[in-house]
Amino acid sequence: MMLLFMLEKNQISKNFMFIQIFYVLGLNTSILHFLMNGLKKKMENLFSKNQILHRNYLISFL
Repeated sequence: MMLLFMLEKNQISKNFMFIQIFYVLGLNTSILHFLMNGLKKKMENLFSKNQILHRNYLISFL
């Protein structure tokens, strides 16, 4: 279970890194919007399937 959580957290970190790069370089805002919506949708799907993972995710930011 923890391995799944770590893999998902790593993937999310990569997505945030790409979003920051797009923002710093001032690239197309529609691409930035697309990346943010994709990340949000992925997190919603992940948390709807597994409430324990959702709790662990929230605790990791405390």
